[in-house]
Amino acid sequence: YWPDPQLAADVDATGRPVVVIVRYQVASKNTRRVLEAMAHVRESRLRTGAIRWGLYRDAETGSSYVELFAVASWEEHQRQHNERLTGTDREFQQHSIDLSEGPPEASHLISVEVPD
Repeated sequence: YWPDPQLAADVDATGRPVVVIVRYQVASKNTRRVLEAMAHVRESRLRTGAIRWGLYRDAETGSSYVELFAVASWEEHQRQHNERLTGTDREFQQHSIDLSEGPPEASHLISVEVPD
């Protein structure tokens, strides 16, 4: 449903937490509708494996919303993509995408270990 993210060759994703960032551009006339849609997306993300979820509005532009959610591992995130989405989940996510001006931009941050 969402394009499969491609990892850089040198990224060790084994067992590391992942933060997913999805940026939506939203016209001001759709603000209320996108917030209602994102309430359903939040439920879907949490049900399918997210351990934290938040929605943020860009304070400088006012028209950009950023969805952040954390998943325990890359493997769990792949399960979100490939195994756990129901038809209803897809409908909720598609509705949020439809309210965005252009396709949302997604990126993936994988935890790294910092030496002591």
